[in-house]
Amino acid sequence: MIKRTRLALLYAGMVAVFTFGMTALVWITTSDMLVQGTLDRFRERANNRMLAIDSMLASSIQDLDILASDPVFCAPEPSKQKMSVQLANFRDRLKIYVTLSYSTRAGLRLADTSGLGVGQPEDPQTLPGKQWSQVMAGGLTHGVSHSRLLNADVIFFTHTVHCPGDTGPRGAIIAGMHIWRLDALFPVTHASDAGFPVKIDLSDENGLLLFSNHNREGIMKPWVRPQGLGELTFSIQGMGTVDFKGSRWLLHLSVTREAILTPVRNLVAVLLAVSALATASAAFLALRMGRAP
Repeated sequence: MIKRTRLALLYAGMVAVFTFGMTALVWITTSDMLVQGTLDRFRERANNRMLAIDSMLASSIQDLDILASDPVFCAPEPSKQKMSVQLANFRDRLKIYVTLSYSTRAGLRLADTSGLGVGQPEDPQTLPGKQWSQVMAGGLTHGVSHSRLLNADVIFFTHTVHCPGDTGPRGAIIAGMHIWRLDALFPVTHASDAGFPVKIDLSDENGLLLFSNHNREGIMKPWVRPQGLGELTFSIQGMGTVDFKGSRWLLHLSVTREAILTPVRNLVAVLLAVSALATASAAFLALRMGRAP
């Protein structure tokens, strides 16, 4: 009887070591592959989204390039009324800008489609007025700011106006776009293709949060890296397009390691159940074989 019991335990132990060992191997290899595969998908997805963002910014800068070449801004005696009409027509035709304005080299606003701030200098407390010298030098073509005149968060674009015979820019066109237009660039914001939730954040080069699918209250505030247990974050910076050097904005995709490994955990649970059943079956068969004459 003791011999049969030892034999049963030996068979059961061998089966247990093999099956549980295979389960451990599946866990180690599959979990690493799944994490790496998720990061690879993040990289591809982030590249595509940043290309879409930079393409949108480049398109708006090209819009202003066309508008800035209009002769109305280079008239010997500029007409505020004619400039306002031209700006309004351009805005109504494209239907993506909440405001278009023209300011002189000194930063005095002469025309604005909203009618706000005309005859006043650009706000020195917010962009682009805060860095007007860079605007005139062509070094500040886009950015994000809170417009106190519009009481709205906007993506702004600037383009200098150059007129024949002038030694420098005569002024600049400024366009404002609601920041919520970024939402259209993220049509799927709650789950990845793999079926688990993904946190998506977009920040500018200074760390200001511009878009988030999980922290809407934090928009226009400093971006904070998700601090959850086992949080994996992949970030990529805009690389620009052929005619646009890039926004320098950063896209962050985050997911918990727990969420990634849920399918593996489910598989391991099944394998453990099978291992336990196989071990019990091996022990039972060993006992039955030991009783045979």
